Amino acid sequence: MIKILIVEDEESISNLIQMNLTKVGYQCEVAYDGKSGADKLLESRYDLCYAILRRRRTLLI
Repeated sequence: MIKILIVEDEESISNLIQMNLTKVGYQCEVAYDGKSGADKLLESRYDLCYAILRRRRTLLI
């Protein structure tokens, strides 16, 4: 079975991705931030890592 790590900070989006991939037979794990995603990658083996990486902007006035 193919094992996928989903790294996405929006819980609703990550749950939707996980639900759809699980329906078609993939084994999925979810990390809700980059740090925990990196930790999971070091702890376990995955066939694919699906990550949405965004850089948050802060407006300084």
